[in-house]
Amino acid sequence: AVVSTQSTGYQRRVRGIITRSMFETSALPKVWKKDLNDSPNEIWVPSTFLKGVYEDGGVERVVTVIGEGFNTLQMDPSLVKPNRGKFFPGCRADDYVFLTVSKSEERKGYDHLLDAFIAEFSQEDAVC
Repeated sequence: AVVSTQSTGYQRRVRGIITRSMFETSALPKVWKKDLNDSPNEIWVPSTFLKGVYEDGGVERVVTVIGEGFNTLQMDPSLVKPNRGKFFPGCRADDYVFLTVSKSEERKGYDHLLDAFIAEFSQEDAVC
């Protein structure tokens, strides 16, 4: 059973509590250690990197890597014929396309990514 640790009414009716966490950090906040060791039976994280962060941070519960899922019927690359002109307006057929998938918020550093791209390439380069 997957149950929020805040829903104490449910905790009595399940055999275990699994917490899924995706905290993008290289160190676990110290205040989390006690809660994670006291409440859930298991913690799921999306990467081996975060598994190490949690274990190095003192989490003694089972930490399991459960990768991010997606629908293979909707995300099947063999069913897609590349058409750069349609999806990337202004790109030429032979351009190397740079793609970043992220939120556009300051903490993600998109401004640094754009600054680096602009500093490295010009309109004459075969990149888009």
